[in-house]
Amino acid sequence: MGVVYYANYLRFFEGARGHFIRNLGLSYRRDRTRGILLPCSRRRWQYLKSARYDDVLVVHCPHAHAGEDRFDYKVHRQADDAILALGHTVHVSWARS
Repeated sequence: MGVVYYANYLRFFEGARGHFIRNLGLSYRRDRTRGILLPCSRRRWQYLKSARYDDVLVVHCPHAHAGEDRFDYKVHRQADDAILALGHTVHVSWARS
């Protein structure tokens, strides 16, 4: 059909979230070895336009919300800067003892 499979948006979100966390000087890998986990408890996204194969997409994770582990996402098509999808994920901070 030539459009990006809907579940790939979760992968896009995960990549943007990882980049956001690295920019804070943190590391998923380092936290996992210390027993700190951040599993996703909720996710929601809304499609506005279709992403097509060979589109170059830019995914922004503009901010996390203080007081909760929520990350917002915005998916743009680079060629025309069209917003294709908006979403967020909510995570639970969990430490293994």
